[in-house]
Amino acid sequence: LVCEQRFSNSTSLKIHTKTHTSEKHFACPVCGKKFSQKGSLKIHPRMSSNTSVLAINAEIKKL
Repeated sequence: LVCEQRFSNSTSLKIHTKTHTSEKHFACPVCGKKFSQKGSLKIHPRMSSNTSVLAINAEIKKL
């Protein structure tokens, strides 16, 4: 047991478990930064001032 979090369904548990591992399957096609959740990749353009938001959004939509 890594932490004391409890979840009502297995999907939420699976997503949360990734925060305790180094698994990062979603990479930004523009800057290469990797994320464990697709949702984090989707908000990345809004958080990054060094990359083109439009270019990132266009590439993410292809996933």
